[in-house]
Amino acid sequence: MQHFLRLAGFLGAAAGTDEEQVKNFQWGLRMSTLNHLMCMSYTDVAQVANA
Repeated sequence: MQHFLRLAGFLGAAAGTDEEQVKNFQWGLRMSTLNHLMCMSYTDVAQVANA
């Protein structure tokens, strides 16, 4: 999670909106975790990490 946030911070606006960052973070997860998370809606990366 920390690595993702550092990368998003480094990229600035190129990292996209919070919603786009959430989608990108979710796609980087293992398939078993991804299946669980894709059924829910999130507005920022912290919500995904805390799920």
